[in-house]
Amino acid sequence: MNITELLSLHPQFHQDENGEPISWAIGDDVLQFIADHVQRGSRTMETGAGMSTVVFAYSECLHTAIAPSPYEFEKIRTFCGRHGIDLGQTTLKEGNSETTLPSLLDTYDLDLFLVDGRHAFPSPYIDWYYGALMLDVGGLMVVDDTQLLTGAVLRDFMTEDPYWDSVMEFAKTSVFRKMSDGFHRAEWNQQPYIMNRQ
Repeated sequence: MNITELLSLHPQFHQDENGEPISWAIGDDVLQFIADHVQRGSRTMETGAGMSTVVFAYSECLHTAIAPSPYEFEKIRTFCGRHGIDLGQTTLKEGNSETTLPSLLDTYDLDLFLVDGRHAFPSPYIDWYYGALMLDVGGLMVVDDTQLLTGAVLRDFMTEDPYWDSVMEFAKTSVFRKMSDGFHRAEWNQQPYIMNRQ
């Protein structure tokens, strides 16, 4: 099965407010971009889980997905087993990202980090902060759901920030490359996003 065939399956890994199966998958164009920019052995991590998790596993990445939902992880395991996708290099960590990510800081040098967990304030910023610390210079930061205010603010901040370079814009997803370390030590007056709004 190639990546196009995989993406055409559109499994439903999530649940709506009534407990009914639903797909909140990231766009197929974004998933294709991710598949094109990782390879076997790439070190990747995401907050949230779903079809993106499957794509990372399909690509044989050394991948970690962090989500509080055992339901989603079980659905992913079942789907991958049915379609012959090896999860041997994928770690499914059940828990909230804001408490899980700090414990992982010393164990990862990432090539790609996907922010796609909770979208309520301040979760995307917490995920981004710790993910960016773990991301190697030159690595990719993918921010999903930029149609929401929390995602839009994060996208706009990174677009103006010298530590990041905009790589690709999709309908609801932005991709940036980490240009250098030190972003977490910058003061407010060193951040164009803040200074441009004073």
